[in-house]
Amino acid sequence: MADKETVIGPETHISGEVRGEEDLIVRGRIDGKVQLTQTLTVEKGATVQADVDVRHLVVSGTVVGTIVASESVKLASTARVVGDLASPRVM
Repeated sequence: MADKETVIGPETHISGEVRGEEDLIVRGRIDGKVQLTQTLTVEKGATVQADVDVRHLVVSGTVVGTIVASESVKLASTARVVGDLASPRVM
């Protein structure tokens, strides 16, 4: 985890490209593209419909798109993932 994190609230919908160098927690929705040097967490009830390129991915909600995680992907029992997934470690 990075020292900083950003939270996208449950009533927030972002369309477009999201880039950053800190952790991102999604409780709402992102449509487009996500590129982070740290961790993307998609909480239960959240949706990310995007191409995802991150270091770590933690999914409890829904991710639709192409996923590339350079270190790991962790899927909770509530996770729903539709698309291609590439990572050296999937839990």
